[in-house]
Amino acid sequence: MRITQVRHPCPELTALMAAETRIVELIACERAALREGRLLAARAYATQLRDAASAYLTKLREARACLSNAPDPATLATEMERRRRTFADILRVELAALASSRILSTERLRAAKEKAGEAGIPSGPNLGMRQAKPAAFSPARPRAA
Repeated sequence: MRITQVRHPCPELTALMAAETRIVELIACERAALREGRLLAARAYATQLRDAASAYLTKLREARACLSNAPDPATLATEMERRRRTFADILRVELAALASSRILSTERLRAAKEKAGEAGIPSGPNLGMRQAKPAAFSPARPRAA
């Protein structure tokens, strides 16, 4: 989904809309990465998404602060609230889809590990390599003087 961007007299509002668009795009990218099994990419997108959400909150505060300087603050505030509600609705749907993708990815990974275990394919950090047995402890021999 793409949120339409319109130029506003207040640049903070334009920045807020760009932040909204970035969040929606990152969610879509993470979902695509999860669908394709690219878990490291999905984690990177999740990290970027957290950063984008933080930036969005900062931009929201800045946009609210700029309302007092706007030529028609009441109209702009109403439009901003309408856009915020629209973004919240879009975000609710996108985050639900992302949650489903994360669950499905986790289940696929679990199933693959189970299948690998049944087939005798090693998994885990050691990848089936034999662990060297620890050397038996032997006390130090006294040195000849």
